[in-house]
Amino acid sequence: MPGQRELHFYHEKAPRRRALSDKIARLPVVVRIYQTSCTPRTGEIARQTCLELAVADLLKMGAHRLVIDSRAERDRFDGKTIGKQLHGQQVDCNFSYEHNASELEPLCWIADTAGWCFGAGGDWRRRIMPIIDDVIEL
Repeated sequence: MPGQRELHFYHEKAPRRRALSDKIARLPVVVRIYQTSCTPRTGEIARQTCLELAVADLLKMGAHRLVIDSRAERDRFDGKTIGKQLHGQQVDCNFSYEHNASELEPLCWIADTAGWCFGAGGDWRRRIMPIIDDVIEL
């Protein structure tokens, strides 16, 4: 929308969500969903478990860069998890990661939209499925 600096799907109204999810579902991208159950108390552990596997998969695919939506002081948890994965590599993999504010990295909007729609289920999930490559349940 005019003047809008970022897209955070949760804050959009339903008609705009429908339009955005339909448009994003037609993009030439693939999304892999990593999910596990958690409680408010175990949320960070669940996030790091998913991130650990996601980074391992990215390394296997030969990816070179990962951008993560910043969570300010909690970014350090992600850094530790990613560092452990990179430390275990046998060769220099030329992999970098960074945390950015979502308004600086529009591609994060795709992940936000796909994650929200998939998690909402029903028609929302159906709308976004064209770009969902895989769902990894941990």
